[in-house]
Amino acid sequence: MSFIDKFKKLCGTKSCAAIILAGGSGSRFSGDPSRPKQLTLLCGTPMIEYSIRAFERAEQISEIVVVSRKEDISLLGGLIEKMRISKPIKVVSGGDTRQRSALCGFEAVSDKCAYVAIHDAARPLITPEDIDKIISVAYKCDSCIAASKSVDTPKIVSKSGKITEKAPDREKLWMAQTPQVFSAKHYRVAAYYAKQLGFEATDDASLMEFAGFSTRVVETSAPNFKVTHPSDALLAEAIINDRRSKESE
Repeated sequence: MSFIDKFKKLCGTKSCAAIILAGGSGSRFSGDPSRPKQLTLLCGTPMIEYSIRAFERAEQISEIVVVSRKEDISLLGGLIEKMRISKPIKVVSGGDTRQRSALCGFEAVSDKCAYVAIHDAARPLITPEDIDKIISVAYKCDSCIAASKSVDTPKIVSKSGKITEKAPDREKLWMAQTPQVFSAKHYRVAAYYAKQLGFEATDDASLMEFAGFSTRVVETSAPNFKVTHPSDALLAEAIINDRRSKESE
């Protein structure tokens, strides 16, 4: 039995929807809030296309929802139409914060999906293999996120730049990434609970923690950093070119 067959047997009939968040202005990236970062070309391809293709190829993803700024919907819609994605895909308008945009995407997911995988379009290096790996863990525990171990020694610093406390143990520190995969019923409770109490989180796992749910982490096997600055794009292009070179060997 192949790995994919074993994986399907383990997961049974469960299905997962991808929610790709592409609503950021990208002002830190280009200095121009009117220019959508997710459409920046990496090796000649719009950044968001890499994430969409990865989720399209992931075995456990049954549909894709892209969340965009209202003014970018037609641009993204035209791009996706040219891509000819093999899975159901739609573009919806997001909210004025990341958290509200994620909820807009969640509300657009079909009822047949018992799980959701929320991903930042600014992480174009995610692979189908890592997506399926994270989903497989979420199917067992209801809440799982991509993460990487901290490689630097963290410091707690005041606004003036002074180290104020003893550094936490680096071995216990992980850097949260996406995708973040959750049971739809648990995410619904956490998202609306936070909305009701006015709690704003920096990522979706924080919503789960706020609602009292536990979350596991899975280390990705490939680079999965967020493209925030132009130097990040250069590094991403180098990795993409290396992957293409290995695939052609």
